[in-house]
Amino acid sequence: MNRPAPLRSPIALLTGLALLCGTLAVFLSLAAPAQALTRQGSFTLQATSGKITDTPFAASVTTDAGCPAPADPAKPYVQARMFVMDTEFRDTKSRLADIPAGQPLSGGPFTRSLTGERSLQAAIKELVGDAPADGRYELRLACRTATSADDDFFFSRMIEVSGDNWTSIGQRATLLQVTSDPVVPWAGSSAKLVASVAPADAAGTVAFQKFVNDELIDIATVPVADGKAETTLGALTAAPDGIAIVATYTPTDAEAYTSALRIYTLYVTAESPSPSPTTPSATPTSPSGTPTATGTPTETPTDDPSETPTDDPSGTPTDTATPTPDPSDTGAATDGQSGSNGSTGTGGSSGGGSGGNGNLASTGAQAGAAAFGALALVLLGAALVIHVRRRGSATS
Repeated sequence: MNRPAPLRSPIALLTGLALLCGTLAVFLSLAAPAQALTRQGSFTLQATSGKITDTPFAASVTTDAGCPAPADPAKPYVQARMFVMDTEFRDTKSRLADIPAGQPLSGGPFTRSLTGERSLQAAIKELVGDAPADGRYELRLACRTATSADDDFFFSRMIEVSGDNWTSIGQRATLLQVTSDPVVPWAGSSAKLVASVAPADAAGTVAFQKFVNDELIDIATVPVADGKAETTLGALTAAPDGIAIVATYTPTDAEAYTSALRIYTLYVTAESPSPSPTTPSATPTSPSGTPTATGTPTETPTDDPSETPTDDPSGTPTDTATPTPDPSDTGAATDGQSGSNGSTGTGGSSGGGSGGNGNLASTGAQAGAAAFGALALVLLGAALVIHVRRRGSATS
C-alpha cells in the first residue's frame, strides 16, 4: 500500500510563526518608552526665605496650575510630595515635605499646607553627604494619587542655600528630554534626534554628541525654537549595544534658566526589513478547464511514497505553503536620566548631568511581550508534536 508523502509545510509554518512571535516579544520588551516626565508649572512657598534647620521647611505651597486629569477617574491626584533634587546629576531626590491626601488637585491652581518632620538641611545632607550644603537646588512638588508613588507630573521651584539660610530665587529649572524618529533605525539609514526643553520659552541651544570608543564626537549644535531642537544622525551602523547620544542644553540667560543634560541610548538594528511575502491565491488555478475523474476510485491512495510530493495537474491542486517569515534583530531606544546644572551666580553651584538607562518598557509592553513569548512557545510545541507524530507514523 502506498502512503501519501508527509506534508512538511505545517511544521515549517508553525516554526516560522514561533520565531516571528519570539522576535516581536523581544521588540516589545525593548522598544516601549518609559513614561516621560512632565513639568506642570511652578509653585511659590508661603515664605521666600528661612533657616535650613526649620521643621517643617515651609508652612504652605501655592501652584500656578493644577495636577493633570487622572488616567483613571476613580484614582484622582489627591496628595503631593516635595523633593530636593540632586544638583550634581538631577537623577536622585530626597524627600522634604508632603501635602496630605484631601480634595483632588486637578481642578486648577491650589494652595495646600505642608507637613513633615524633616528639615531642608537633613534632605540636602542625604544628597551631598558631609559636603557643604551651599548651592542652588531644584525643589519638585510631585502629584500623587492615594495609592501611587509615581512622580511623573510635577511643579518646580529653585532655591539657593548659603550657610544656614535658604532663599527662593527667580531662576527656573529646565527639563530636557530626547527622542528619535524612528525609535529603532536600521543600519545604513538615518534617525532624527529631537530634544524637548521645558519650559518651552527657555531660549538657548542644544549640543548633540555621540559617545564612541570612549570619545565624545560632535553631531550638531541647534538653537531651541518653541521648546524643540532637532538634528539628523545619518550613515548609521549596527549598534546592538546602543549608541550613547549626549544632549546638552545651554541657556541664553544663565540667571533665568538652568542648563541641562540628557543621555539617550539609540539602538540600531543590523538588517533592513525583509520584504513582505506575497500572499498565495486562495483558489488554485486549474491547468485547463475542469478536471474529469476517470476510472473507478479506490480506497487505497495511489500517490508515489516519495519524500518530495509531485504536482499532479489532473488531481486536486494543493495550496502553496506559506513562506516562513525571516525574523531580524530588533532593538529600541531608551532614555537616560535627565539632569540640569545650576548657574554660576553668587553662591551657585556648577552641576552636570549623568544619564543612566531608564525603564525599558511600560507595563502594557511587558504584557504584550509576555503574550507573544507564550504564543511562540505554543507554536513551537505544536510544530514539535506534529513532527514527532509524523516520524512515528512513517516508521510504523
